[in-house]
Amino acid sequence: MSSLFYDIRERLVGIPIVDIHTHINPEKPHADKLENIILYHYIATELATAGVSRSALERADMVEALKRMELIRNTATYWCLLKIMNDLYGLNLEKLKPEELSEVRRTIESAFKSPGWIERILHRKIKAEKVFITLDYASPIPKYDPTIFVGALRIDPLISRLSKESLDKLGKVVGIQITTLRDLDDGLDGIFKVFSRYFKTVTVSLQPEEEFKLVNNEEAEDALKRMVEGLPLKEQQFRELSSYVIYKVASLCQEYNVVFQLMLGVRRPVPGASPPDYAIVAFNPNALTNYCKVLFSRFKDVKFDLILANSIQSHEVTVVAKNYSNVYFSGFWWYSFYPYIMRMGLLERMQMLPRNKVNAFFSDAYVVEWIYGKVCLLKEQLAYALADMVEHGYYDKDFSLEFAEDLLYKNPVTIYQL
Repeated sequence: MSSLFYDIRERLVGIPIVDIHTHINPEKPHADKLENIILYHYIATELATAGVSRSALERADMVEALKRMELIRNTATYWCLLKIMNDLYGLNLEKLKPEELSEVRRTIESAFKSPGWIERILHRKIKAEKVFITLDYASPIPKYDPTIFVGALRIDPLISRLSKESLDKLGKVVGIQITTLRDLDDGLDGIFKVFSRYFKTVTVSLQPEEEFKLVNNEEAEDALKRMVEGLPLKEQQFRELSSYVIYKVASLCQEYNVVFQLMLGVRRPVPGASPPDYAIVAFNPNALTNYCKVLFSRFKDVKFDLILANSIQSHEVTVVAKNYSNVYFSGFWWYSFYPYIMRMGLLERMQMLPRNKVNAFFSDAYVVEWIYGKVCLLKEQLAYALADMVEHGYYDKDFSLEFAEDLLYKNPVTIYQL
């Protein structure tokens, strides 16, 4: 590795970040026990496929988990885990051992009780300016500090997993019974009004096979009636109704001037896949063409931010973002959050897209400690990618650092109007 890489990496440490997708609980954003860190679902899935039983994971058996830790020592997620343990808690570990469990637990639990722990992590170590939190459409809005946390309204059950139960929950939140399309419109309008002071984006994870069609109100009304009455729906009827909902949501995103995050490339649940994820990557070759036709081209005033777990589609998504001024490409989700994929993805996006079309990072973290581990890995790969472009004469060093600030901070601030 060149001195240029080390120089750029050191400079990236000081650039602030915006984390546009997490599952942080803003009322308790830090880990309050060892299990919150070591059994983060990325790690837990690796332990499961290495041989830790489902029952051991469900009961958070740390002795059993640490016995198998040696088997995932090679993974990038484990590297992030050690960064958390050593940089944040000062443990100076080369690996996690069962016999050190008690000492590690005491150190972690002592640290989070110290005054200003969250601020030290978020502001001094991560340099986070804003962190998005997931707000479930059917759950109470938590109390949080709006100077650091920003809401993302999650609505998967209203599109990708639409059911009578999810409609009933929607109706309960807004105080109506949903039996007609007009009721459904009122329910979706009501949800946006309820959350309007709290969110900057609407987020939905779509199954790879999901495609949408131009809305036929009569057919959508019939499908809704069958769902409300508890009658079985054919695949085409589900498609009619989900198409109606996603059109309405896109229209509301336009009305409320919020970004529409589409999370792509994961099929879940998959029977027999490793817990706790039970998911694999998959793609439908027709899906992005379908979204271009029925969403991106028809809602030109809506910003669509695409989040991808399947690296096979990376070039395709980059090309879509290159062709549609209202489509952006952000971060590395789930099964793409690994150094080789990240480095190649960054180089691809940096070379193909205007500098305002890319957000380099989000964490998908459940506690702020994991934001730190993941931002370290991302900045490491960004330093490699930028150094490569400088060494080959495409950028000079000053521009590479200016570009890095766009990717980590300025672009999400602008796109999400923070």
